[in-house]
Amino acid sequence: MKSNALLMLMLIPALLKAQSTSKFVIDPSSSFTLSGVSNVNEFDCELKEGFCEDQLSIGYSHKNGNVYFKNANLSVSVSKFDCNSKYITRDMKKTLKEEEFPFMEFELLSIENFNNENSTNALAEALVTISGHTNKYFLKYDVEPASKSSYKLKMISDFKMKEFGIDPPSAMMGLIKVHDTITVEIDLHITLL
Repeated sequence: MKSNALLMLMLIPALLKAQSTSKFVIDPSSSFTLSGVSNVNEFDCELKEGFCEDQLSIGYSHKNGNVYFKNANLSVSVSKFDCNSKYITRDMKKTLKEEEFPFMEFELLSIENFNNENSTNALAEALVTISGHTNKYFLKYDVEPASKSSYKLKMISDFKMKEFGIDPPSAMMGLIKVHDTITVEIDLHITLL
């Protein structure tokens, strides 16, 4: 499922062997959260019903200790976010321009200095597209084995909304203002098939 696949990409390097394709399943207990702060309070928007047990197949190649991906394009549905408040959820989806851009798109390009064992603060080069604007980032993440064939991935990264052409929302005629920085937290549990 395309909306679930994005998160898989961040973890794949921990599972790669000397082959060109690997198959994975994302456990439904995985989470993806957007967090922000306003001058009044904090908010968390979690991806609900965004994970399923569909199989994902990703191609890759190794070169000089790095892993390179081809056509590793994945999406997360903006409609699946829930901020535990009808009004904040509505405002977040409006801010992300859900009707015009219903998906946040991710394309994994490469992983630098990949280690098949535990990887702490490994760097993933990725293209991130939100509200129709694409930027390239080097994202840090941690991977640890949970069992012989399953892994846990943790990634926390800050993004500026203005980098994606998004004006931070405000309410009550500007009395409540959301800060420009939004934090993306990914906690994945995946199994190699």
